[in-house]
Amino acid sequence: SKRAVVALAEDVRIRTRRSGSQNTFQVEFDKSWIDDSDDWELVYYRVDPIPEGTTEVDLSRLRLALSKESVESLARHLGETYAVFLKRPDFTIKLGTEVVAAAEFADWSYLPEYPPRDYTGELTTADGDKVHVRLRAGLMRHSSQVGDYGVYLYCNDRFIVGALKDSSVGFVSGLLGQMHPSLSLLRAELWLSGPARAMPWNSTKSGLHQDH
Repeated sequence: SKRAVVALAEDVRIRTRRSGSQNTFQVEFDKSWIDDSDDWELVYYRVDPIPEGTTEVDLSRLRLALSKESVESLARHLGETYAVFLKRPDFTIKLGTEVVAAAEFADWSYLPEYPPRDYTGELTTADGDKVHVRLRAGLMRHSSQVGDYGVYLYCNDRFIVGALKDSSVGFVSGLLGQMHPSLSLLRAELWLSGPARAMPWNSTKSGLHQDH
């Protein structure tokens, strides 16, 4: 969120209150603080309380223009990225006054006795971390003409990146072979759960870091 707010707005105000705490704290910064490379310290203030377990982020002087299309695109992105969380009764995302709905893929194609295959297991990393692995693979009902087939990565219930079909997920000679449009019905979902340092996401949690 720290990098995201700087990319979105020039003026930022963040209030937060952790569960079980009586105090709400606030930090704020603007373009002048960002441009001052000699001072990266932030002063924090105690402010009027907000609900426990809540963080509020106020952005002003946005760096991008908002449109109906961009808002709708953001709603789809949030619904897909946080679908698992949005199904929980204690988690809500609002975009304006509208509640963002969970967007889960359900357009599988299979005979009743042959649903998408589901595998689970556990891996131990070189650092000794335990990572729970779930792999679900099957065929989509409709062939994707826009390239939406391939491997979809989820880390700690958050969607990271989808439609991977290159060597990073094994589509290379000697392993799975080269991905081909004839496989455009394939959808494989890789779900990983464990310590954040063991997740193969990049620094913005929007892509695969092959060396992580």
